[in-house]
Amino acid sequence: MSADPTNPRPDLSVIVVTHNGRQKALETLASAQAAQGWIDAEWFVVDSGSTDGTADAIEQGFPAVRVLRRENRGFAAANNVALERARGRYVLLLNPDVEFAAGNLAELVAAMDARPGTGIASVLQTDPDGSLQASIRRFPSVLRSFGEALFSYHWPLGRGLQEPVAQGPRYERPGAADWMSGAFLIARASAVAEVGPLDERFFLYSEETDWCYRFKRAGWGVEHLPVATVVHHCGGGSDGALKPQLTHSKMLFARKHYGRPRAMAMRGSLALGHALRVISGTVLGVFAGAGHRERARHEVAALRVALGAPPPYGPYAADGSPSVPSTERSPADFDDRELREERYRDRSENRSLLMSTYYNVKPLLPRRLQLALRRRYAVRQARVEFPRWPIEPILVERRQATLRAELQASGADALPTVATWPEGHRFAAILTHDVEGPKGVALVREIMAIEQRHGFRSCWNFVGDWYPIEAGLFDHLRAEGHEIGLHGIKHDCKLFESRANFEAELPEIHRKLREWDVVGFRSPATHRNADWMEELGAAYDSSFPDTDPFEPLGGGCCSILPFFLGEMVELPITLVQDHTLWEILRRDTIDLWTEKSDWIAANGGLINLIVHPDYLDTPDRLRMYEEFLVYLKGMDGGWSALPRDVAEWWRLRRDLGCVTDGPRAAHVVGPGSERARIEWLDAEGTATASTPDPVGAR
Repeated sequence: MSADPTNPRPDLSVIVVTHNGRQKALETLASAQAAQGWIDAEWFVVDSGSTDGTADAIEQGFPAVRVLRRENRGFAAANNVALERARGRYVLLLNPDVEFAAGNLAELVAAMDARPGTGIASVLQTDPDGSLQASIRRFPSVLRSFGEALFSYHWPLGRGLQEPVAQGPRYERPGAADWMSGAFLIARASAVAEVGPLDERFFLYSEETDWCYRFKRAGWGVEHLPVATVVHHCGGGSDGALKPQLTHSKMLFARKHYGRPRAMAMRGSLALGHALRVISGTVLGVFAGAGHRERARHEVAALRVALGAPPPYGPYAADGSPSVPSTERSPADFDDRELREERYRDRSENRSLLMSTYYNVKPLLPRRLQLALRRRYAVRQARVEFPRWPIEPILVERRQATLRAELQASGADALPTVATWPEGHRFAAILTHDVEGPKGVALVREIMAIEQRHGFRSCWNFVGDWYPIEAGLFDHLRAEGHEIGLHGIKHDCKLFESRANFEAELPEIHRKLREWDVVGFRSPATHRNADWMEELGAAYDSSFPDTDPFEPLGGGCCSILPFFLGEMVELPITLVQDHTLWEILRRDTIDLWTEKSDWIAANGGLINLIVHPDYLDTPDRLRMYEEFLVYLKGMDGGWSALPRDVAEWWRLRRDLGCVTDGPRAAHVVGPGSERARIEWLDAEGTATASTPDPVGAR
């Protein structure tokens, strides 16, 4: 029953996740192995903390099955354990309560082979009595959520207003689907490698919805293939006690893929549906018995989740249910990549929702009222515990601790590394300008003259289709050594509001990048989504602050160094924006800029300042900006560069290596190594190999 050892790759890897339910799991494996057919297959069971002897029984009864014992971290996480080890051309996720009734796995693999564009598929699923289960589903939507809330499945013409596709001819023939029940899913291994594993944030429910959505987004077909029939013993719906978990997973899916407005509308529909069922269950419970009252109690629990309470299980659970991290993960619980990509931000949804509401009504408000509301709300924003503002040192401290540990492990008295910046510079500095309107365009030449007087050049980010741009301005800026960047197509903050908006605007972004011959991007209002940024097609982006609670999308990547989002370089914004400094906080000095710059330089980071020419509209503000330029030029050891040069260096530095030649002797290898220097870490700190030019030099 196992794969032929002479075949380097089996046709199919079968994965079963168990959590108790020993007898059913044994029956599932016996049925599936009997239905293997003529293909080679390998078998995995991931047991998630069973206490009824399930894992032992499988090992004794099925020696060809590889049993992996893990703590219970949810269905998605358990499947991923086996996905990492699977070698098959296809992988089958099989529930431990499924038995074959007709067809076999070999026929299913043959059907997938005949459809090279199909990434993931399922088969006919029935109840034990032979009645068809509605396993073909439509993606969730606001309209369908609202329909289901209003009992659309009881309406004569309401079946289109729900996710399940009703029984009928659709199940008798192969065809495309939005998503399918996760009790039985076969996926092409090459497609899985492209799409990625299951999202482990979905502890239970909606993980298959999310996976199918990602397959479709990547261009792979999602199909119903009725070449086999399986009996799904527990497919009649979720256990009433798990309704809160189901509600949470639906909201998590909507937040992840649909943007905040649609997600909040779906949350409202879910809350409405639970509220109506609480009322009906309570009324029926008075006349029709305890069963209705019990269902009403489950609906109450689900309603609480829809209104913001944590779910009972998984990474978002309030008490961190057994073997699962709590929703209130501390910053130390996130790895460096998760911090840079702001994976902690789910915790701040309510705060972001309030800001989203403000920006929806902002065009209707007088300017004075806008600023008054922002200033009032800024008091609350400044109290956010993580990331700390104006300095969040977590990644700096981690990097220092890692280097110290490497030094100690090496047993040497000094550790050579490739210096962070080229030509021996100890930090880098870039100046950027987001031009928001005609007023800003009119001030470009005056501001660039001030910069050039002090030896600086900067990057000017223009909106693609929002205001007229003076003819010849780009040529003039480039001739003077400045850079042009793209600041979105429209400054309406809708680019990252939903996936549909993003995909609709993406072709125009690509066209404008080519037309303007630019390589850098900054999103309007610094809206962002780490999962989508690489699709912008720019060489670098600069939309992530290291820490900024005051922006429409508060938070930050916690990094004062560039980092990669796929193959795109991200240049974090590391100083408070001018609008925040002057309009929101109403500061009349540049202390926040200079003090943070000193800290960044001391830790070898990137100083990245946004100044909007639109707000440099008074003599005092021009004076403060020039005062900062003077201060920056006087800082020792800095590299004043354009953003494109920093991004190019960071890409080059990634491929450099350090070779030790002896005590306190090493050299850099790799393309561009002549620009790099060795930095030594010892018990007393670091030292670079050369003396850099002043920061203003070019």
